[in-house]
Amino acid sequence: GAVKWQDFTMQVGVGMKAAMYEWIRETLKSPTAPPRKDGAVASFEYDYRPAARTTFRQAFISSIAGR
Repeated sequence: GAVKWQDFTMQVGVGMKAAMYEWIRETLKSPTAPPRKDGAVASFEYDYRPAARTTFRQAFISSIAGR
């Protein structure tokens, strides 16, 4: 099928995995050619049961707020 893309916003905090910190660091070092990553965003219920999961391919960080 046709390729679809959509912007999305994530709020992240101090509990991130090292790979996310590295992705941010790499983006700040090369903002005109940010690194692209494949991955997923998951959310969970209060009892840690999965609630939703969205996968992405070749995503890049386009902006960082609060820095």
